Order: sequence, then C-alpha cells, then structure tokens
Amino acid sequence: MNGTKVVWGLTAIIVALGIWSIFLVVHPTPSPTQAATPAPAPQAQPADQSKTQTNEEGNVSVAVTPVDLVVGKPAKFSVAINNHMISLDFDMSAISRMSDDKGTEYGAPQWDGAAPGGHHRSGTLTFSPSITAGVSKVTVVLKGIGSIPERIFMFSL
Repeated sequence: MNGTKVVWGLTAIIVALGIWSIFLVVHPTPSPTQAATPAPAPQAQPADQSKTQTNEEGNVSVAVTPVDLVVGKPAKFSVAINNHMISLDFDMSAISRMSDDKGTEYGAPQWDGAAPGGHHRSGTLTFSPSITAGVSKVTVVLKGIGSIPERIFMFSL
C-alpha cells in the first residue's frame, strides 16, 4: 500500500512539473536584461511611398523615394538599386547630384547605406545645404549606373 502511494505521489509531482514547464514555455518571463533593454530607435522611413520613382533601364532597377523634402531642411531620399547582371561598384556620393528650380546646384550628398559591391544596394542620400524658400521642384541625377549615362528623378515639394 505504501509503495502505491509513493508511485502516485511521484506521478503527481511529474505531471505537475510537466504542466508548469508547458506554462513557462507559453508564458515566458523576460530576463532582467531583456526587460531593461530599450526598443531600438525607429529607422527613417520614406514619408510617402506613392512618390517613389523608378528607372529600370539597362537591366538595373533604381527606385528613389523622397524621405524629407521640405523648405529649411536638407533633402533626403531613400534609394534602392537592384539587378542580377552587374556588380554595383560605385561611390553613391560621387555619382549623385541634386539641383532645384531656382538654379541651386547641391554638392555631393552624404550616403548612408550599403557599401560598393554586390547586386543590391539601398540607403539614404542627404543633400546639403537646406532647401531654400521659393523652391518648388528638385531634380536628382544618378550618373553611370549600369550602361545608362544619367537617370533623372524630378520631385515637387
């Protein structure tokens, strides 16, 4: 009789531990380091994907989307380049230019994105100085991607 009680007692303990284990898997408790870790800062996203312009000449797709295009701030564009034919071995700052409808030529932009090489690149071009009052349109030119001398993208503010 005592042996049967021991077996039933051990069985009850094993079943209880199994149920507890399943509960912990379904409802995990974050560790102190997980709880204290702040969420990563959101990445800058294009404000309006509907303004994306795409050029697909020469077996290379180039998509440019305005991220920040307002008077008083540097112009920012999200750029995505994709292909399966050539390696994208160029300096984005060196091949990119912007001008506005008032005749201002902006210097080489800052490129924050993938390094030269590969078949897929994306990042953000930031042109300085800030866009001045009275500007209503800007033109972004990307030179020499693939066999295409210039890819031209025009945006209204």
